Amino acid sequence: MRYFLLLTTFLLFSFLSFSQVENFDLSKYKLPDIKRHQMDFFIYTNGRSNSTTTQRNEDTGEDAYESKSREIEGNADVSYKYYRNSELFQSTINSYIKLNGTLTDRFASWTDEELVTFFNPHLGFGYNVNMFNRKNKWFFKTAPAFNVSYLADNKLEGENEQKVNSFNIGGALKLGVGIGRIEQVHDFRHAVIIVKDLEERNVLARDITENEIVELATLISELKNKRFFDYRKRKEAELTAIHSFFTEKGLVSENSISYFTGLNDIWSYGGNSIRESGTQFLFAVTPRYSFEKDKNSISNNEVSKNSVTMQYNLSYVSKKPVSIKWQRDFAVVAGHDFTKMDKEIVGTSEENEQKYNTRIFANGALCFYPDTRTSFSLSISPEFGNFSSEKVIDKENYFFNFDLSTRAYYYISERFRVGYEIIYRHYALHIFNDDVPNLNRNYFYYRFSFSYAIF
Repeated sequence: MRYFLLLTTFLLFSFLSFSQVENFDLSKYKLPDIKRHQMDFFIYTNGRSNSTTTQRNEDTGEDAYESKSREIEGNADVSYKYYRNSELFQSTINSYIKLNGTLTDRFASWTDEELVTFFNPHLGFGYNVNMFNRKNKWFFKTAPAFNVSYLADNKLEGENEQKVNSFNIGGALKLGVGIGRIEQVHDFRHAVIIVKDLEERNVLARDITENEIVELATLISELKNKRFFDYRKRKEAELTAIHSFFTEKGLVSENSISYFTGLNDIWSYGGNSIRESGTQFLFAVTPRYSFEKDKNSISNNEVSKNSVTMQYNLSYVSKKPVSIKWQRDFAVVAGHDFTKMDKEIVGTSEENEQKYNTRIFANGALCFYPDTRTSFSLSISPEFGNFSSEKVIDKENYFFNFDLSTRAYYYISERFRVGYEIIYRHYALHIFNDDVPNLNRNYFYYRFSFSYAIF
């Protein structure tokens, strides 16, 4: 109860607290023209082995036995990400290549030796671009996506060999038209909390104007999207640029160790929370295609699946930074999917399936960021819909989902920190069908963490 009252008091105080920069409006910030490239390589390998032997037990007559096993696994991933923001374009690219392989060798004296090889490469590419009209906020969206994967699983046990091969390929092309624009504004918040920290350390020589805050936020956006290959050189250049901004504007009057350590801390950890601002309406049509082919050497079956989906969505998204510390997000999506799948088991049979799925989904979230070390979020997500394999709307198959989740990390002090995650989910099927008993499922998950440093 004591800590609950402490938490409540802290949240209330943080909401009501005031400084020179508390009332600056994040939603006024517009990102400058930026381009960001990021390529990552990730390679690792691991292995394990064990062996067990026993001697014959003369008293019981139990025979000696021996078992050995070893496993070697290797992974190699390459990913490329690109982000662009300008007056006319907002675009992202996400692409990756993943290679995974495993070799497992098992031997036991009471059975045949077993050798298993597993190889599973993946390739994926996604491009999402909004092209805006220069005179207003109407935009056209296109988002092609492509993925392909292959699985080769080979198992050799004595003279018996089993091979499983699976090939998957899929693609989608999202086309839409909408109005509105959502901007990333967390660099403005980052600028505000840097200035706020300098205020608290009493190193500001004068009050900063909102225009200067915008200049600082623009500088932060440009610095974060510059290309550097040496992390230490990058951080040195970033801090030097931020320090030059404050000195050239006459905002700092001293170069104390407190000033530099504070600037380094807020620069490193003050920009981790993503904040966005704006509203957007979008109508989109997305055709999808996927092909899957599986072959098993034991059953000698070869199964092929072709799937075509047409998806229609009408969405409204609102991102609102209520203040420097509070964020309110809301979204509602109405959509319909139609999927047709052809399945063929080579040499035996064919099957055709079709599915209809109509739904309306909403999500509301309230987030609280009192400082760089504390965060809280509460999210509610109801969904209502209908599914059928025979017609667009089937009165016997209405469903309702409801999700409630909350997460928090609270930095009470350097010695005491708490955090939690709680998720409740309710699912109800056949809600308007008196002929079939309603199906209700409930899911509850929680995680609490406490960290206390004794000394």
